[in-house]
Amino acid sequence: DSRNDETDGTDVYMFNTGTQIETKVAGGAGEQDQPAISNQYIAWIDDGKLMAKPVSGGAAFPVVTGPATKTDPAVCGSVVVWSDAGTNSDVHAKDLAGGSEIAVATSAAVEAYPACDAGRVVYMYAPIGGQADIRLYDIGTGQTTVVANQPWNEWRPAISGSRVVWQAWPTQGQPDDTAGIQIYGKNLGTGQDFVVSEAADNQTAPAISGGTVAWEDVRSGQREIWWR
Repeated sequence: DSRNDETDGTDVYMFNTGTQIETKVAGGAGEQDQPAISNQYIAWIDDGKLMAKPVSGGAAFPVVTGPATKTDPAVCGSVVVWSDAGTNSDVHAKDLAGGSEIAVATSAAVEAYPACDAGRVVYMYAPIGGQADIRLYDIGTGQTTVVANQPWNEWRPAISGSRVVWQAWPTQGQPDDTAGIQIYGKNLGTGQDFVVSEAADNQTAPAISGGTVAWEDVRSGQREIWWR
């Protein structure tokens, strides 16, 4: 929220749809942005540092220490995941209810855009000189599996239950302004791939909850939110 941008930068606010009450979560000097929320915790980036606090109230606290290179937080239950751009880009996780930091993906590839649900983390895996794919890390087992590895770029995944969705540029000659960016998915339980949207122009930034997917869509020439 940039209502106080001229005096102390952007802030993070929360709105309770039940009580209709708005509250400031994080403010003060600098930039507080990129909020993420679950039923238990709120997380955000404070000038490159990853912060969190309980939804029920209480003081904010740093999730991890170290350089201010954190970005892209996501929260599922008590688990927070994020990207660290300190080297190339890696993905980490931590259980805010207690537990050590988990190195989800720390290879020489660029690993970013993490999302999580029920102890599973999906993220973009982009090896040097290769196409970006989607991978999954299971916190319980410590195993990494490939979700999607087509011969084109796939990135910005989201997960809910057994379904993973992501945006992709489904041509090998990119950028392709004719095909545009489209949204695909996979049912982890059955292994079946599915199409969310192959409409004209770009469909991006998918989010999923249960069996419903929402995304940003410019097929009309203006930015709109569509769902399926």
